[in-house]
Amino acid sequence: MEKKKITSRREAQEAFEYSFATLACALNPCSIFYDGFQFVRQRIQLKGGEPFLAYIAHDNAMKHTFIVPVDPEKNGEPTIEDFADVHVIKSVKSAEEAIKAFLAEFGSLSQALNPESETFEGYLFRQETIELKGNIFKAFIATSEDQKTIFVVPVDGTVPSIQNAEDVKLVIRKK
Repeated sequence: MEKKKITSRREAQEAFEYSFATLACALNPCSIFYDGFQFVRQRIQLKGGEPFLAYIAHDNAMKHTFIVPVDPEKNGEPTIEDFADVHVIKSVKSAEEAIKAFLAEFGSLSQALNPESETFEGYLFRQETIELKGNIFKAFIATSEDQKTIFVVPVDGTVPSIQNAEDVKLVIRKK
């Protein structure tokens, strides 16, 4: 199959079936190939690598994710990955979404850091332009009560992180 950009859910399904036709039938014997799965276009990150656009579908048990990169020349052929290794990137647009994104990434840690609260709702997330490890970007940030830890949720939806306060610099933009 020639490599070309995938532009529709149907093309994603066909590309996946072309690469994994026998496996597709074995995984879902009730349907011809993957007609039962809905491929959706998402920006994803595999195992902490560079984010890219792909059409993805999850199996019913949520153990595997079927991935068809939009640009196979740049991001490789269709693949099957463990569900846990695929991070779907969503744009974060509000402090509430930042809290949810952070909790999704660090759910059990949230209670350890703030046992008085079930969630990070006690922290005030605010949108700032920051510099972290030489990169400048917009993020929602919240500072721990002791002012030593900053919770960073990038606006572009990449993986949230916990940073030492001295590593995060606020960038003041001149108007």
